[in-house]
Amino acid sequence: MPKTTSKELILQTKNLSKNFGALKAVNDVTLGIGSGVHSIIGPNGSGKTTLFNLLTGFLKPTEGKIFYQGEEISNLVPYEISQGGIARSFQITSIFPELTVYENIRLAVQSRLKACYNFLVSFKSLKGVDEKTKKTLSQVGLLEVADLKAKNLSYGLQRGLDIGSSLATDPKAILLDEPTSGMRRSSVRAASDERWIYMASAA
Repeated sequence: MPKTTSKELILQTKNLSKNFGALKAVNDVTLGIGSGVHSIIGPNGSGKTTLFNLLTGFLKPTEGKIFYQGEEISNLVPYEISQGGIARSFQITSIFPELTVYENIRLAVQSRLKACYNFLVSFKSLKGVDEKTKKTLSQVGLLEVADLKAKNLSYGLQRGLDIGSSLATDPKAILLDEPTSGMRRSSVRAASDERWIYMASAA
C-alpha cells in the first residue's frame, strides 16, 4: 500500500492532548489520515469519543494542534468546522424527533444552501433539495419510511437517520462515532460503500 504524503492528508494532529483535571483523556496523539475508511479502535473509556470531540471543535485541546487539509482548526468552533467540510455523528443519536424522516434530511440539505436562512422561501422552490433529500434517504435505506416521524423509528433506523443527516451536508470527511450500533445490515452496507466516509470509530 503506497505511503500517504503530508500533502494528501485530510486530518492531522500533532502532540494532541486533552486533560480533565488530573485525568489525561487523550495523551500526546500525533496522527495523519488520508482518504479511505479508517477506524479508531479501543475499549470503552480509552478516549475515542474525546478525540472525535477535539477534531470537531466540541472540545478544545489542552495541548497540541489539529489540521484539516493543511489548515489549523484547533481553535475553530463546531459550526465553522462543519461548514469547512467535516461532518460527524454521535454515540447518542442527534435528530429532530417530532419532524419526519424526510424533514430531518431536508434540513441538513438546506443547511448548505445560501437561501437556507430565508424563512419566506419554500423548500420546494430551492433547486435540487427534494432530489438530494431522496437520494440521501435511499443511501441509508430510509426512503420507504420518509413520512414517519423520526421518534417512531427503531433505534437502529434512528442511527441511520443520524448518519444520513451528516451525509446530506456533502462532507469531505465524516467522523462516525460507533455508527453501526443497532443498524440493519442494509443500512450499514449503504453507508460503508460511500468513498467519502473517511473515519469511523469502533468500540
